[in-house]
Amino acid sequence: MRTKPSLQQIRDAITRRKVVAFQWRGMDVKAEPRLLGLGGRYRTYLLLAWQLEADEGWQLFRFSEIYEFCVLPEMVQIHRPACGRLKREIHEFDTWGTPVQE
Repeated sequence: MRTKPSLQQIRDAITRRKVVAFQWRGMDVKAEPRLLGLGGRYRTYLLLAWQLEADEGWQLFRFSEIYEFCVLPEMVQIHRPACGRLKREIHEFDTWGTPVQE
């Protein structure tokens, strides 16, 4: 049985600036979480994160599709390229960490 994270686990990782690992749509993901909020057509929780490794870059992850969430000891890098288009998908911010550039 797959385990779901709580929203608080994701909030803590963002505020503590920690890299996370989780399963999403059948893939193992390692990412730097930056912003959690409500967005999309159905106002669901979305996580904006810089995906590390294979498909490096900004990615939006639907909270309902995240499983096996684990906070890693690594710290996020402060500077990343702009993510304006994806950030605009989140209409109501819940938790944010290091600044996310427009």
